[in-house]
Amino acid sequence: MGDGPRLGIVTGHRAPDLSEGGKRVAAALSDRGFRVDPVLWTDESVEWSEYAAALVRSCWDYHADVERFRALIGELERADVAVCNPLAAIR
Repeated sequence: MGDGPRLGIVTGHRAPDLSEGGKRVAAALSDRGFRVDPVLWTDESVEWSEYAAALVRSCWDYHADVERFRALIGELERADVAVCNPLAAIR
């Protein structure tokens, strides 16, 4: 496991421990020195300021609470987390 910058892979309830593809991405990032955590997008206890970056992946249930999902994007911006996905596309 990496010991460098912390990266949160943002996921949903259908893949809380990451999908198979997400696990491969996490392993590749870890091999490159990142400390990788799966993070549920609905988890309001997450301290985004502890993360250097976020990668939005398997948030398949975002449509059930679009406003909360938009709020998450705002939280990432306020915490100055580098988001790997283009924010315009996520919005």
